[in-house]
Amino acid sequence: MPDFDYHALFDSLCLEAGLVCRLSFDMPKGYEEANGMYDPETDTVFVNATLLKGCSDSEKAFYLFHELRHAEQYAHPERFPPAIRKALDYDIAYDGNCSKRVNGQ
Repeated sequence: MPDFDYHALFDSLCLEAGLVCRLSFDMPKGYEEANGMYDPETDTVFVNATLLKGCSDSEKAFYLFHELRHAEQYAHPERFPPAIRKALDYDIAYDGNCSKRVNGQ
């Protein structure tokens, strides 16, 4: 179990933003070296607690908040300006690889 209480912060931020998503510490294949990620298809926020173990609590909170912002963008696109909504079709991975979703693929 991570030393930082990710669950309490996650639950609080989800409640505040009206989000219903999951939190996982099991990073998907190919993202083992990423600090975190959000998967809109499974509605899951992934946090690499092992990689972030030596970081400050504020840095851990930053990565959690960053991924929850992505979750909010997908769940409530109307809250964001048109440029952000348009950008939801594009994925830029932590390693710089870019792709575009077409019809959810």
